[in-house]
Amino acid sequence: MELSFKTIKKFGFLAVIAALAALAAFYVPYAAAAPFNDVPKDHWAYEAIDKLVQNGYMDGFADDTFRGRKVITRYEIALTLAKILTKVEDVESSGGIISPKDAEIIKSLSTEFREELNTLGAKVNTLDQRVTELEKYKKNAEKIKWAGYYKVSDVAVWDRLTTINDGDNNDDNFDEGDANGIGKLKNQVNLKLTGKPFDNVETYTEIKAFINSSKGPSKSYVYKSDNTVRPYLEKYMSDFYNDRDLIMDKMHLKIDSQYANVRAFNNESITKLNDPVILLNSYGKNVFNGKSSDPFSGIETRGTIKDVTYNVSAIKDWNNTMDIYAGRMVYMMPERILKTTTAEVIFGVSFVEKAMDYTRRGNFSQVNGVDLSFKFTDIGTLKVMTEYMESRNGDSVLYGGSSTEILKDDGVKLDLEYQLENLTMIFNHYRYGKNFAVSTARYDTLYMDTEFQDTESDVHDNYGRKSVFGERFSRLTLKYNIPFTDEQALRLEGIIQNKKWEYNEREPHETDGYEGQKFSFQADADMAKDMTSKFYTELHKHAFKDEVGKTYTEISLNAKLNERISSSASFSNSQDMDYINKESKSYKENSFYGELSSQLLKNIWGKVFGERRIKYIGWHDANTENPSIDNTEKLIDQTGFETNFTLTPSLTLKLTTAAQHNVYNAYTLQNEKFNWFTTELTEVFTDKLKGRILYWWKNPQNHEGKSNDNFRNLVAEVAYDPTDKTRMRVRYGDFIDSGQDAKNTDGDYKDIETEKKLTFEASTDF
Repeated sequence: MELSFKTIKKFGFLAVIAALAALAAFYVPYAAAAPFNDVPKDHWAYEAIDKLVQNGYMDGFADDTFRGRKVITRYEIALTLAKILTKVEDVESSGGIISPKDAEIIKSLSTEFREELNTLGAKVNTLDQRVTELEKYKKNAEKIKWAGYYKVSDVAVWDRLTTINDGDNNDDNFDEGDANGIGKLKNQVNLKLTGKPFDNVETYTEIKAFINSSKGPSKSYVYKSDNTVRPYLEKYMSDFYNDRDLIMDKMHLKIDSQYANVRAFNNESITKLNDPVILLNSYGKNVFNGKSSDPFSGIETRGTIKDVTYNVSAIKDWNNTMDIYAGRMVYMMPERILKTTTAEVIFGVSFVEKAMDYTRRGNFSQVNGVDLSFKFTDIGTLKVMTEYMESRNGDSVLYGGSSTEILKDDGVKLDLEYQLENLTMIFNHYRYGKNFAVSTARYDTLYMDTEFQDTESDVHDNYGRKSVFGERFSRLTLKYNIPFTDEQALRLEGIIQNKKWEYNEREPHETDGYEGQKFSFQADADMAKDMTSKFYTELHKHAFKDEVGKTYTEISLNAKLNERISSSASFSNSQDMDYINKESKSYKENSFYGELSSQLLKNIWGKVFGERRIKYIGWHDANTENPSIDNTEKLIDQTGFETNFTLTPSLTLKLTTAAQHNVYNAYTLQNEKFNWFTTELTEVFTDKLKGRILYWWKNPQNHEGKSNDNFRNLVAEVAYDPTDKTRMRVRYGDFIDSGQDAKNTDGDYKDIETEKKLTFEASTDF
């Protein structure tokens, strides 16, 4: 086998290879050699030399000596090895290097046949020296690993009349993407370097560079009174751009030792404290505003000393304006003290403080926590976790005032779970004081069944209450599994929970003195091998006076009728008994959905579906306080058909056609119909080259059935992946959502036609 220059470059090796010794092998007469022992057919040398030959270190065997596994002498093996050494010299003289794996094989063979090589005149000591150099090179090479990608993209628009004239319609990453002509060529490089100078030391650097035009760096500040684009700039600075930039995006240094693992980092995520409520979170929603955390910078130290594990952090937030200090210590009681293997006891303490700044007294949030967890498996499995926390917050932090008062409060959390065979019981009880808060905690670990209604104004949707502070929460969950056969089973789950809040004279609320409640029951049944069903119902009550509550019920069935046909159906009903009209009729909504899918033929799959929804059942102008199209009975019927054709092994066609009819009880002139059709053709030319064409058509009609207009969208895309790490995309048009947003009359996409735009993008990893 010839060893190409490309193959040589791929491997890695040394400097000089005992050239004289190898060449001498060809001048030593075979008859002059002393007799040598035969080498057994199962000796490892056969496999080793065969591997080297396959990798190009010989042109092949003169006969089938090695591949045939014939018994040969040690002298013959040494002679072959000498030829391989000569090939190694040729590789190096041409500028190539030998791979570390191949070098290890050569070293092992040289050690095994040292005496025979000496007889041939090969200088084994020189070979050993060179292998030592290789090992040193290999070790140095492993100290630095690099990866990343290079990406280039451009957009060309030649008919602005078919594009949205908004500067940036969220379909590209630069404002000029909708301007006529060719846009700026964007080049971006992301480079990640990981260094291992020592076994227990790691360095990491991530570099980002981009060039978006041929001109040099430029900065522009544009006056704008409503500073919403760049809120962190000064009032008169709203736009900033730089066509060339180099950013050190992320960096860290990690040092691992027996008792302390240290990480100093910039612009990376933090290691969350593994405490019960995660007082220090990473990429979790903040208790105050529901917004996710951003990358941080700082120092972390983690370690274990005997039975104690600790974690200490000192970090800055993403814009370097706030300081965060955190620490946690956990003690796991060893078996030598417990005297049993069926119990587990863990004790932990936590501390977190977030200082907004140091210019005003009390502008911080601090919490101390103590937690105890234990588990017993003697009779069933019992898990208990309890935590007591005490917080201190500045008045301005909690209530936004200018006071320097520091408010103290506490919180208690209890989680209990007991499982015995098929029965599981879970009890949760949380109690937090009205002034208790942790600014670095995730609200989904502190509070349950709570969502943010408006993250911009920090408003919660919490059983009618607009905050979470001072909450008392209790929940009891019972689960029971009833297996009948291998294919039949019934799973039951019931939940009872309630919420109430401590009265806060500083923020009185209409929910004060009332409880929010929720009762739910769910049954999942495996009725046969290919048939499952679900029943779910709940009553949800906000914490208001005379609140009756909302109900929701859902029934669904999924069945595989035979090997080719599957079906599913679901019915749901919801009712808000506190939302009533003049006739005391409460708000009701019903929905039914059904579908039938089948593998019609080997290469044809199809699905038919239908849905009917009725909202505001029985509501119209006469019985409604505020008559409007959005406050009257509305019937929505939707039907459709979808199919996939495998035309050839490489060509597939997907068709979808659907219709929707909206009927208003009291506003018949607003009735409307929509018909839409999508087709997508995908061709796999090779495993590296693929293409697809997507056509979208929509026809809206008014109450008389007259068409207002037809909207169309055509997209064509070619994807070429010449290697596993290299990608190229060329696209005509712009993909438009063919789902619900494209169907609705008020959807953002209802008037968009094909954008005459050509997009190019290529990237490669390295």
